[in-house]
Amino acid sequence: MLFKIALKNLLGARLRTFLNVLVTAFSFFLILFMSAMYNGMLQHAKQVTMDTEIAGGAYWHPEYDPLDPMTFEDAHSAPPTAVQALVDEKKAFPVLVSQASIYPGGRIMPAIMKGILPGQNIVNMPTDALSGHEDIAIPVLIGKGMA
Repeated sequence: MLFKIALKNLLGARLRTFLNVLVTAFSFFLILFMSAMYNGMLQHAKQVTMDTEIAGGAYWHPEYDPLDPMTFEDAHSAPPTAVQALVDEKKAFPVLVSQASIYPGGRIMPAIMKGILPGQNIVNMPTDALSGHEDIAIPVLIGKGMA
């Protein structure tokens, strides 16, 4: 009995019912699409971070805190012998991290300056473009996503 009354009401209000169903379906589709788009962008950002910064892993100095730029000056030393062996086998490379400042549009903004060997091929960065420029004292790689 209740089902018959509900069906009669739905069929009686044809256009209004159709519009409600259409708007609800479109809203669900849009919510699912935006959620999938956000998850895809998040996965891509993770992959790019791993390719350009971490590669297969990272060995950090015990005093290094990536969220505290004031500790950068004290958090460096010669690599331990096990890590140096990996560097000699070209399975790892040292990175010198230092605090820096940039001046876009005349404003001062904090930045992180990373010293990477130009000949490395572990992380996905075009550091080979820095090789062959012996006439330049300190070759620099700056891009839109890096500066």
